[in-house]
Amino acid sequence: MTQENFKNHPISIASLAVVGTIAIGILLYKEVILPTHTLSLKNEISALKSEVNKLNAKVSSLVKVEVKNKALLNRLALQEKGNLFSVGNPYPIGLEQVRIGDSLSKVSDVYTLASYPNAIVKIQKESSYVTVSNAHAFFEYITYYIDEKNTKLPITHISFNASPINELPKGFLQEKIIAAFGYPDSNPKGEYYSWDSNFKTTIYKIDNDGYTLISEGYRLGFWPE
Repeated sequence: MTQENFKNHPISIASLAVVGTIAIGILLYKEVILPTHTLSLKNEISALKSEVNKLNAKVSSLVKVEVKNKALLNRLALQEKGNLFSVGNPYPIGLEQVRIGDSLSKVSDVYTLASYPNAIVKIQKESSYVTVSNAHAFFEYITYYIDEKNTKLPITHISFNASPINELPKGFLQEKIIAAFGYPDSNPKGEYYSWDSNFKTTIYKIDNDGYTLISEGYRLGFWPE
């Protein structure tokens, strides 16, 4: 077959057509499809970088808020330790909202996550008392005792107790109570002290770490005659 005849042969023509189609396809891929795809990927990368930058900005903002919150909590803790009572008020500053005579439900209403983010409210199985911890810088444990026989479950007395590992000096609480209520009205023995306070309540203190607040006319079961 001559060269001229080969060029005109159907197989030759078909081959040339295929090669031409491939060439056009390669050219189209290089000149149109690839650049378009590359631009799309670049846009996606740019969008992702923008999202990352926004997230980083949010994280940075949250970190700043967290630092500020910690600083405020530290300042509040120092204030609570330095100023335990308002003069004449037997409820510690920051813990005045739940009082003797209030219903048990008042405890969960007051100690919310928004108001006391670190507070832990624990209702004992026997339901005779409720313990709240981490709600105050000095009084780490507050126990609310209730009258189970009353359907309204009123609070009958409250114990405010500091942590046993509190680093404050001995006699700190005694000094704070005397500053707010004057010298004890009763001191039957040793470390047993009591004060007749406002709101028809009596303060009973038997150690350096806390005190119990009881309705006027009642007293601790083990209190000396």
